[in-house]
Amino acid sequence: MPVEPFQWDFVTPGVPDSSFEDAPGFSPTPLELRVMLLAHLRPRAQSLVWDVGGGTGALALEIARLMPAGAVHTLERDPEAIELLKRNRRRFGISNLHIHEGQAPSDLNRLPANPDRVLLEVGRPLADVLNAVWQALQPGAGW
Repeated sequence: MPVEPFQWDFVTPGVPDSSFEDAPGFSPTPLELRVMLLAHLRPRAQSLVWDVGGGTGALALEIARLMPAGAVHTLERDPEAIELLKRNRRRFGISNLHIHEGQAPSDLNRLPANPDRVLLEVGRPLADVLNAVWQALQPGAGW
């Protein structure tokens, strides 16, 4: 049976936490933190955003929803998280969120080159990931 996309008819970030599916070990980034991170990230209408460590996809979905002319590419290593990301993407009817299986830093090359915004939600080896992301960023990109 087809699932009706979740409707959030506001143009602001801040989709309620309960709107996202979760799973044992995976809960959405809390609303207050998502809003704060989005304010600091400052994506543009046509930004290319990397989300390294996608989890439930709550943050990536918030960003993708706000910039339909842009694209969000998330890299996730956990198969259960990838399925959760796919379910949440379907739930919200988002088509500009692209999910890639892999792990940073070795699989960052699976993402499109030259992002102008990057979210890092990774554990170790953080220094290696930061160096790889720094090299990949588009010249003049914002953090």
